[in-house]
Parts: sequence; C-alpha cells; structure tokens
Amino acid sequence: MPAVNSFATADQSAADSHDVIQVRGARENNLSGVSLDIPKRRLTVFTGVSGSGKSSLVFDTIAAESQRLINETYTAFVQYFMPSLSRPDVDSLRNLSAAIIVDQERIGANARSTVGTATDAHTMLRILFSRLGTPYVGPPSAFSFNRAEGMCPVCEGLGRSTDIDLDELLDRELSLNQGAIKAPGFGVDTWYWQLFAKSGMFDPDLPLKDYPAEQWDQFLHQPTIKVKVGKSNLTFEGLVVKVKRQYLGKDRESMQSHARAFADRAVKVVECAACAGSRLNEAARSARIDGTGITDCSAMQISDLAEFVRGIRDPAVGPLLDGLLEMLESMVDIGLGYLSLDRESSTLSGGEAQRVKLVLHLGSSLTDVTYVFDEPTVGLHPHDIQRMNELLLQLRDKGNTVLVVEHKPETIRIADHVVDLGPGAGLAGGRLCYAGDLKGLKKSGTLTGRSLIHGSLAGRDGVIVAGQEPIRGSRRSNPATYTGLLDPIRAEFAKANKVKPGLFSANSVGACKTCKGIGLVYTDLGMMAEVSSACEECHGARFTSEVLAYQLRGKNISGVLRMTVGEAREFFPTGSARVILDRLGAVGLGYLSLGQPLTTLSGGERQRLKLAIHMTRNGTIYILDEPTTGLHLADVDRLLKLLDRLVDDGNTVIVIEHHQAVMAHADWLIDLGPGAGHDGGQVVFTGIPADLVESSASVTAEHLRQYVSVDQFSGE
Repeated sequence: MPAVNSFATADQSAADSHDVIQVRGARENNLSGVSLDIPKRRLTVFTGVSGSGKSSLVFDTIAAESQRLINETYTAFVQYFMPSLSRPDVDSLRNLSAAIIVDQERIGANARSTVGTATDAHTMLRILFSRLGTPYVGPPSAFSFNRAEGMCPVCEGLGRSTDIDLDELLDRELSLNQGAIKAPGFGVDTWYWQLFAKSGMFDPDLPLKDYPAEQWDQFLHQPTIKVKVGKSNLTFEGLVVKVKRQYLGKDRESMQSHARAFADRAVKVVECAACAGSRLNEAARSARIDGTGITDCSAMQISDLAEFVRGIRDPAVGPLLDGLLEMLESMVDIGLGYLSLDRESSTLSGGEAQRVKLVLHLGSSLTDVTYVFDEPTVGLHPHDIQRMNELLLQLRDKGNTVLVVEHKPETIRIADHVVDLGPGAGLAGGRLCYAGDLKGLKKSGTLTGRSLIHGSLAGRDGVIVAGQEPIRGSRRSNPATYTGLLDPIRAEFAKANKVKPGLFSANSVGACKTCKGIGLVYTDLGMMAEVSSACEECHGARFTSEVLAYQLRGKNISGVLRMTVGEAREFFPTGSARVILDRLGAVGLGYLSLGQPLTTLSGGERQRLKLAIHMTRNGTIYILDEPTTGLHLADVDRLLKLLDRLVDDGNTVIVIEHHQAVMAHADWLIDLGPGAGHDGGQVVFTGIPADLVESSASVTAEHLRQYVSVDQFSGE
C-alpha cells in the first residue's frame, strides 16, 4: 500500500525545518526504503501489526543512530571500552536529538537492585533518616545495604542466604555403604564417596542418624583438611561445604540436566535470621522517625509511604521531603502504588519496569530530548492507561519529542501524529501506510484505521500456564529448538544428503568451532556491557563449511534457520515440520525467524510460543497471562478466534487480561479489586460481560461501558 503523504509534493521549506526528524530511505531489517518526517516536541504513536517494522524504524534506526552519534563524541580511549554500534541502513537521518529508550527490559537481575535503589527514592530516604532519625546512626551510607557500614554482616546486605536441604542431599536412615548420599557424583564407589567412606573419619556401615553430634558436624561442615585415602594424601571438606561450592557458584544453565534437577530440589533460599530479611545491620534498623524505622518505610506500599512522608514536618529537610513525596506520588499516579521500595527489581514485569524508569525521567531537568517507549501500556488496566497517557503528555509538554510504539486504542487516541506501518508482517510489511493526524488515519483505509472505526471487536491432567516469564535456555535456544521443529528439519537434511542428523545441530558436531555454534563471539568488558560481533570463521552462519555445503531443495541449514515461520511453511508443505509451523502461525508468530534467539523475544511472543507447543492437547485448562501483549488490534481479533477454537475443542481457557476487546468477548468475567495492593483482593463481580456493563459500579465496568458504547476516536 503506498504511503498517504508524498514527498514529491511536500513543501521543501517544511522538509528542511529543524522541527521535524527527517527519515529518508530506511531499510533496516524489513523496512523497504521508508521516508517520512516526524514532528519534534510532539507525541507520535507508531502502529501496525506485530512484525510490521515499527521497532525497526523507531528503535533500530532512529534511536540507534542517535546513540551511535552520541558515542562518537567520546574520546577514542573511552570508545574502545564501549559497544561498537554500526550505522543503521538508512540514506539519511537529520535533526536528531539525544534519544532515551524507555523499554520493557528488566531493570537488572542483581539481587541488590530494588525499586527504591532504581528510582533514587531509597537514596532520599537514607538522607532523611541520617538527618532526622533517632538515635543518630551516621551519614546516609550508614543506611545503605550496599555499603559495608550499613549492610547486615551475616547476609552482606542481601536479606537472605542460600542453603542446602539436607533431606534432598542425603538419607539419614542409610549408611555410606548403603548409598546415603543422594547428590549426583557421590554414589557408592565413586571418587567423592571414597573420600568420605575410606578416609577413616566415619564408619561406613553406621547409619548417618547414629553419628555423634561432633562427627555429624564434621561430616557436613568440616573446612578443608588433608586426609589419607589408601596411599594418597587428598583434600577433604564437609559434604555441605563441597556441594555448595559445586552448585551455588555455577550457572544453572551450564549444568547437565540431572545436576540441574538436583540443584533445583536441594538448593533453597531462606530469609536471613540476623536481619529478618531487612538487609541492614542493627544500628541502621534502630533509627526511628515518628516511631517508624527505615526498614518499615521500605516495606510499606508506596501509597502508604507517601502518606507517612506527607506527615513529616521539619523545615530543615523541606526540599528533600518535597522531592521524595513528588517521586512517590508519581509512582502512585502511574499505577505502581501497590509496590514497595524493597521489592527486588528483577521481580518486576516488563511493564512495571518500564513505568519505574518513566518515574525517573519525569523528574529529570533535561528537555528537548527524544523519549522512545515500547508499549508503555503493557499490563495496565484501562484506568491506569489513562494515567499513563497523562504522563506521556507531561513529557511532551516539557518540550520533549515522545515516540511510542503502541497497539492500544486509548494511547493512539491522544497522539499528535500517527505513523502506521505494514500492511502485513515480515516481508509483507516494512512500508509506510499512513503518516498524519488521527482523523486522517480513520479515513485512510489502512488496517489500523478500519479497526479503530469499529471501536470494539464483536463476536462471541492438565493445566497449562503460559506466562510471559523468560523461557529457560541460553543464547543457543531459538523457536526451532524450543518447539522441537529442528528435529524433523534435521531429519530431512540427513535423509536428503545421506549423513547423520547430528551434523545439522549447532549444539553438536556440525557447529562452527570458533563460535561454538552461536554465530557470534562475545567479548567480556568487565564492569561494562558485553560486546558481541559476528564470528569471523562462519560469518554468523553457526555451522562448519562442510555442513553448509549440504542442501535441501536449494537451501542449506543456515538458510532454513534464517527463514520466517511464514516462509518455512511454504518450504515444508507437509510432514511434522509443517504441523509445528502451522501452530506457530496460528498464534500470530509467522514473522519470527526459526533461528532467532529466545532471549530477543518479548514477553507476549514468549507466551504465544509456549501456547503453540501445547495446542494439540484437548480437555486441558489453559491459563494465559495477558496474551494480547504486543498485539495490534487485528492480531487481537486473530487471537480471540484462536481462543474460541481452543474452547470449541473442549478446553477451558482462563485469561488474565486488561484489553477490553478480550473482556467484551469473554463467556464469563471475574473482576477483582476494587483497587490494587491492600485495596484489592476482593471479587467485585462475576458474570457475563453484558451484566458487568449493565449493573456493576466497578472501575472495570466503567471503562468497558465506554468501550462497547462509544466510538473512542470520535473526540466525544
């Protein structure tokens, strides 16, 4: 579909204006020479079906070039330690400003990172307690669990410790000769077993439960000593000491499956007994403001903490109180009032993490920068979407350019400018379908414009939970390996070339020796981000030259793994490979490439991938957590048809969702609330959607009434 606006007739003075970001000939990923002007200091929403090229244009072209140009301002010495960013595939980009990406990436897996540390709220709280807390403890660092002067000396500021479940480790009813130790590698007659049974320290025929207390402690916790086994002098350490060293210091993903299964069973995390999980030492915990300690403040719901701070009266810290209260109230306004400052950052959902980042930028003094958002309404109730929209407008009104990749109609409605890409996904997308205001979009005839006009989507042993949490796997994992699709593909290659299937696995003998079948070489820069570069041996193909010489219908294995699901469906018209590919297409993942690392998938894509591998089972209960995440309105319609099909096949489908189209389409609704955190937890309504709209006074009912009865884009 041709773009609605034409540069051939555009006023040249407007095109040269510094009030627009000029994009000319963008060809990154699936973009097909996209050219457009994006108004600066305005809110622009980018729409289009999943895989249409929105992220390629906004993140991989505009934001990437902005970051690359900023990096070039550093000295050569500093640049040496920074990731090497290549120039996006675009003819020209003009009038860029510094870009700040506010995406859904987790804030960090570091156990020391919390909501409080990520937002600086805990920093302000520490200053407050160092000034007003009684008894006086010391400077702000004395209240930091990440500093030696403030952390609990037992857990070192983590609030918890890792221990071994002895019942999973051994059977106390048995003796060493009877195989009392259950850990992998400690079976009777193994090397490790001999250290215990033949060291002379323990009776190998005595049940462990009968060991004297001193010997029992030595058996479990003996520090490293030298012992004699036969004629050899060997190093001995207690069983728990050895197992902790073997299992706690290693990456679970690098373990063999049986060892990982044991670690999952035997390793347990317990609350630190010394600080009761508060992370702080006794001195820091002793200080009080109005009878409340800093650990109490950190554990409060943020909405309650805001009330507590509002009640503190002391002119000496007036500006500090104002700044802390403003930050806390912003978090409440953005729908995060139910969190607490001591909540670990790694436990936040992608949407929660994005909103936490937004709080930081709202308080920033920077102006005239470009903020780039990736679906900021993910996980939000319609009531919270309205508040999110207000915050996006606040950023714009401070003089910033706000670019938002979004599918929700509520956010499209507030845009100053809309860019619609498509018309389809993957190779069927990447073209500019429309750029202009909202009224023009409704008249454009594009897929997005027609959804918007309709306003609502009409129509009517086991439990499978398909959430959005990361899929266990490494950089080697991809849709082909995760779904089992690679097995029939390897079998076809092996049969066609009369060789073993193992050759066509990037995790086996056919893998490139330099990159070990990953296709990339990673360089560790210590404290800075890890840098990746294409393998110089295989140039990213992942396999040896011998394997790449084998072909199936004119394609080698690397070429097949670069195919999208849609392309692969044409390449594998029959057989078990086609069955799996059809399932992937049915859940809206036709644009994914077979070899794309799972680590690059969004939460919604991960969820639909999990759903695809379970679709053949009938009589099943499916529990889905916000399956519309990342879906265009047209894709939501496709998803609803899929869910209908699951129900028609005799399955029960339970969906946790905020999207009104899904609510209106449901056979039965359960509304929880009325608020969040301790203001929620009650069943507000159960019944059919029509009854919710007719009779309920809940916040959900109010927004659903608007959705089904009013054209959201009429401006009423």
